[in-house]
Amino acid sequence: MSVFHSPILGLLIGIGAYLFPFSHTQAQPTTFSQDVWYHIFVRSFYDSNDDRHGDLKGITQKLDYLQELGITGIMLSPIQDADCYHNYFANDFYRIDPRLGTMDDFLELRKETRKRNLRLILDMEMQYVTDKHPWFKDSYQNPASPYTPLLRYHDTGNTQPEGGVWGLHSYKDWQGKDIGMISVDMTKPETLQEMIRLFSYWSDPNQDGNPNDGVDGFRIDHMMDDLDNKGLIKNLYPVFWKPLIKKIKQHYPKVFFIGEQANWGFDAPMFSVAGADAQFGFVQWYAFQTARGHRIRGAVDSTRSATPGKHFYLTFVENHDTNRTSLPLQTATALTLLTGGVPVLYYGQEIGMKGTKGDWGHDGNDIPMRQAFRWQKDREAAGSAIWYKADAPWWIPNFPPDDDLTSQQKNPDSTWRFYKKWIAFRKQNPLLFSGKLYWLPVSDDTLLAFERREKGKRIRIWVNLSAQHRTVFQNQRHISFAPFEIKIMH
Repeated sequence: MSVFHSPILGLLIGIGAYLFPFSHTQAQPTTFSQDVWYHIFVRSFYDSNDDRHGDLKGITQKLDYLQELGITGIMLSPIQDADCYHNYFANDFYRIDPRLGTMDDFLELRKETRKRNLRLILDMEMQYVTDKHPWFKDSYQNPASPYTPLLRYHDTGNTQPEGGVWGLHSYKDWQGKDIGMISVDMTKPETLQEMIRLFSYWSDPNQDGNPNDGVDGFRIDHMMDDLDNKGLIKNLYPVFWKPLIKKIKQHYPKVFFIGEQANWGFDAPMFSVAGADAQFGFVQWYAFQTARGHRIRGAVDSTRSATPGKHFYLTFVENHDTNRTSLPLQTATALTLLTGGVPVLYYGQEIGMKGTKGDWGHDGNDIPMRQAFRWQKDREAAGSAIWYKADAPWWIPNFPPDDDLTSQQKNPDSTWRFYKKWIAFRKQNPLLFSGKLYWLPVSDDTLLAFERREKGKRIRIWVNLSAQHRTVFQNQRHISFAPFEIKIMH
């Protein structure tokens, strides 16, 4: 548990003055509004067995680290067996990639996260399968197969399957292998029943009716009403997702569904028709990149007003599909933690990891944004998940000298300590996650100013989004801001 002593705030303070102790007792349960989640690309987080692949055991071994940071929920990238390094196109929906671990490893991770009251969310990509999946292997050229209704074929002889994402029948992985992809026909009732069984399994793996061994929620990758906008597999929100989510919640009412909008925009029908509990704040993410106050205010307002009260959205500045953020530390921290929604840190964000998408003609393009967490200065030290080590452009020879966790934990002014203090400060000040947000008028578009109010209390936050010194006149006094400075007022 993170035990904090609430600081007495003066009229105007900087967060850097406050340190918060940590103890290893059990955390208190949190509501979604109080949460701070951590998005882990499993293969790149921590290697527990020296095979260079991050794994489930590695995450279990680092739960104390995540709890010390102030994390309350963990969102895993897909873990199902797959040939692709990111595991988004499965060979088997029920089998864990052996390089990532076993079912026993998953259950141990689940047990340990339960002890710490950490939510566990699993990323699910089940709209496509590979040519190694049993559904395809049994049904290809075999119309009598019981799996025929589950996949989209264009002919009665099952010789012309519909390709997968981006219209591809195969795609090239980072090592030059071609991986076949086939679209799942989610319009068929047989598919719906099979997927209800699949989501039930991960909600309660031993199927004893007690979901303590299952995940708390699912991230649905590439969620959309008309799959890939082809007009072939459509009306999925009312025909597939609505009944699936309803059925899972009948049996496991606490399980929640987070849709990743395929178009990276706000998707109102995902809430109103499909019944998802949450979606991603992509509108804010685009606005954050501009570092302009009016764009950020508009994006936050539009998402908040369009999100029904029982639903929520996730706020982030980077993830596995985007470049690592180029925003300054203070700006990234303030926008992630203070502007509303459930904040999500992408693994390594807290130590300032960098990475920009490549253009090499295969799925290695995204490896720079998915590299090994830097636990030690030596990037090949024990625990480093350097599965991608190769004579390749993503094997960058030079890193900043202090971008590893060990160095930053020794430095009182490090990126890691900055994030840790702000997460703690947010938890100790409920106004920051429960208070109603009001924007404060400012004439300078490089300043963001807002107030959170609740029950007669208020807290004001000012963020200088620019690399220049700024001065404003507020409450009969001039307030000066250093470049990218965050200030708090009561």
